[in-house]
Amino acid sequence: MSIRKGPPSPSPRTKGTSVRAWSRAPGCQPKIFAAVDLGSNSFHLVVARLRRGELEIVDRLQVAAQKGGEAKVQASIDEQIAGQTIEFDVGSASISSRGVALLDRLLPILHGAAQTRVEIGGHTDNTGDPTYNLDLSRRRAMAVQQYLISRGVDEKRLTAVGYGQEKPIADNNTPQGQLKNRRIEFKILKGE
Repeated sequence: MSIRKGPPSPSPRTKGTSVRAWSRAPGCQPKIFAAVDLGSNSFHLVVARLRRGELEIVDRLQVAAQKGGEAKVQASIDEQIAGQTIEFDVGSASISSRGVALLDRLLPILHGAAQTRVEIGGHTDNTGDPTYNLDLSRRRAMAVQQYLISRGVDEKRLTAVGYGQEKPIADNNTPQGQLKNRRIEFKILKGE
C-alpha cells in the first residue's frame, strides 16, 4: 500500500478500494493521517503523522478479512491485545487514553468482520463490595461498547456483560493477580 504526502483533507477520500483521511485530533500535534486499503482479502491500516515536513509512519496493522471465521477473528483480537489491558480511571468507567488507543487497534478487525457478534465482558478483582464490582464491570463493558459504536461498529453486533469478580483468571491474593483480574475480554459469539 502506498502512502502519498499531500494536503490535509477535511473528509475521507476514496479511490478504488482505498480510503484516505487527514485528521487533527483535539490537542494532538502534528496532524494524523490514516489510510485503509480494502483491497484483496486484507485490510491495511497505516497511521502516520507529518513531522517537520516529513511523513512519519506511527503504526501499521494488517488484518485478514474474515468471512464467518470466528476463530480467526478471535485470534486477531487476542493478538492485538496480547497481554495489555484496556485501562480505566480508578473506580470509574471512564476509559483512559491508553485504553482508547488499544480499542482503536481493534477497530480494523471489527470492521473487517462485519458479520460477527462480540461479547464485551467486564471483570474486576475481589477488592471491595461484590455488588459494586458487578456494577462497575457492567459499566466498563458498556463504556467500551459505546466507544466502539461511536467509531462505527454496528451496535447490534455488540453485547456488554459485567461479570464482576466471579471469573478470576489469576490469584486475587496478590497485587499482580488482582491486576490481571481487572480486565475487559472480547469473546466472539459463535454461530450468530
